[in-house]
Amino acid sequence: MSVLKKVVSLVLALVLMASLSVPTFASEMTTSEGFAPTATSTWGDLYCYFDPEGFAKLPVAIQIEYNNALLVSETGTNTMNLEMIPLSDSNAETTASAYATLYEDTSAGEISTQDLSIRGLVELLLGVSSTKTTIEYTATLLCTKTCPWMYCSVTVYDADTDKFVDFDSAIESDPTKICVVDGTFDGLKSKHKYKIKAFGNLTPPQGYYLSNPLITEATKETKDQ
Repeated sequence: MSVLKKVVSLVLALVLMASLSVPTFASEMTTSEGFAPTATSTWGDLYCYFDPEGFAKLPVAIQIEYNNALLVSETGTNTMNLEMIPLSDSNAETTASAYATLYEDTSAGEISTQDLSIRGLVELLLGVSSTKTTIEYTATLLCTKTCPWMYCSVTVYDADTDKFVDFDSAIESDPTKICVVDGTFDGLKSKHKYKIKAFGNLTPPQGYYLSNPLITEATKETKDQ
C-alpha cells in the first residue's frame, strides 16, 4: 500500500505541475507568434497589434488612413526593387521604392494639367541590410511640397509562418518634407528569408491630394554567420 500511495502522490504532483505550467507556456506562445494577416487585414490592425498605445495617440484622421490601407494591397503604387545596389547615403544592401504624384485638388475633382514638378512628387524609399539574426532598415518618405503631417511604418514578415513578427513607425507632426523611420529587427532566424514592407502616407498641403498611400517591399535573407 505504501508503494501505491507513493505512485499516486507522484502522479498527482506531475498533474499539478503540468496544470500550473500550461497557462504560462500558452501565454508566451501567444505573444511570440506574431500577427497572422487575413485578406482584409490593414496596416491599422498591424499597428494596433504591436503598439496599441501608440496607435491610440494618433490623430483620428491618420488612424482612419491606417485602417483603410490593406496589408496585402499595393494599389496605387509604383514599385522598384534593386538588389545589392546601396543607397548613396547608407550601407543598405537591398533597396526598394514607391512613388506617386501629389495632385491639385480642383473644384471639379479633375486632375490638374500643370507640370508634375508644380503639383508635387512623393517617394517612399526602403533600404535594408542583414546580419546573422538581425535586419537593419531605413524607410524615408519624401515630398517636394511641405506637408502638415507625414508618417511611415516598417514591418518584417516571415513567409514560412505567414506572420508579421515585428513593427516600427514614425510620424512628423510639424510641417515637413521628410519622415524617416529606422532601426533593427532583432531575434530573427539565421540564414532565413524575410519580407520587409514599408508604408508611407501624408496629409497634403491645402489644395492638393494624394490618391493612395505608398507601399513598397524588399526581400532579405539573414546571414549564416
